[in-house]
Amino acid sequence: MFRPFESFNRFIQFKPLKMKTSRALELNLIGPRHLTGAERRIALTGRRVFPSIPVRRRLSIFVEAFERYRRFWRNIFNEVEGMACSRRTVQFRLFVWTILPAVAFGAVFPDVTVAQAQKIRIAYSSRSNTVTPLYVAADKGLFRDEGLEVELIQVSPRLGAMAVMNGDVAFTTSFTSTFRAILQGVPLKLVLVALKKGVYYLVTRPEIKNVQELKGKKLGIATIRGTDSIVAEELLRSKGFNPTQLQQIVIGDTALRAQALMTGVVQAVSLSPPHDLLLKNLGYNILAGPPEVGLPASGLFTSNRLLKENPQVVNRSLRAVLRANRFIAANRQETIAVMSKWLAQTQEVAGQSYDVELKALTKDGQMTDAELESLIDRLGEKKAALDEVRDFNPIRQAIKELDTKQ
Repeated sequence: MFRPFESFNRFIQFKPLKMKTSRALELNLIGPRHLTGAERRIALTGRRVFPSIPVRRRLSIFVEAFERYRRFWRNIFNEVEGMACSRRTVQFRLFVWTILPAVAFGAVFPDVTVAQAQKIRIAYSSRSNTVTPLYVAADKGLFRDEGLEVELIQVSPRLGAMAVMNGDVAFTTSFTSTFRAILQGVPLKLVLVALKKGVYYLVTRPEIKNVQELKGKKLGIATIRGTDSIVAEELLRSKGFNPTQLQQIVIGDTALRAQALMTGVVQAVSLSPPHDLLLKNLGYNILAGPPEVGLPASGLFTSNRLLKENPQVVNRSLRAVLRANRFIAANRQETIAVMSKWLAQTQEVAGQSYDVELKALTKDGQMTDAELESLIDRLGEKKAALDEVRDFNPIRQAIKELDTKQ
């Protein structure tokens, strides 16, 4: 068994302590007069490192530091035992003044350590470049800088709102389905708008070269009345084609719809970058897009409960995403590298996608009341008070904090 106190004594050349670790951990409950000679030397030496902490607590701090990092210290001691040193004072001071204070920090401030490693999940509906801000925030350590350990998971847009409401995820990026769920009474709020107008293209099989040839054909969609479905209908109308002449088939996310088009399951799809460019390079036709009006394609929604019970998690998450948006705007080549890393696409395709889509990221992460009212009307849902739909106070606070630091 690895006994940190015994290893500690071997290192500083004290006589082995006849004491179990559990006993040492209890020493903070008794006075220093009960310490053995070696225990007293260790505790009193801590005065230089932790002068404001009582003697009886210093020894406990040292032991907690060892207990917290067992594997690390086991490796350290194995290396150090072979070192030759004629003066134990030199060894001891080297140990106390260099390695131990850094490790003991975790024992002195355990709450800080826990807070900095808070785990949350963020759900996205489709692997496309609309999720790039999250990719950048994860790849560049922006979530980590905010004390968050974020797991990005793919969830069907129809299930995203329920996952947030049940607490399975902290946020979802699925816009239209979640927004509609809020209008139907689900207790969520829109807290960030990433793309006010999603970039979608109507892509057809190589043999279909005109919109009018789609009569009686099949249109692959992600979900009924989802963003891609509504945008596809608007694109068709803009070309003088009645969308009711098409049969809509629910396929799933962007990659699956592209595959369905390639295999002939459907004859048309509405896709966002980079899949439209990838299909175009393979000989498929882009008959319309991007939309003149369009719909928001990406944002962040969270639960009323999280906003009330843990607003700091919301604020920190928003700061990370805002920093990602600013990074994207200022660093084209590095952003393209992240895009290519997270989603299979060439540098050329990623670059075109960046120029078309990511430059449209909102600067302040918000929509005006007029834009929200128009969106509600277009979705054909019942009216709702805007305060029940969105809460932009956290994003405003995040912007203020980031601007103050600059």
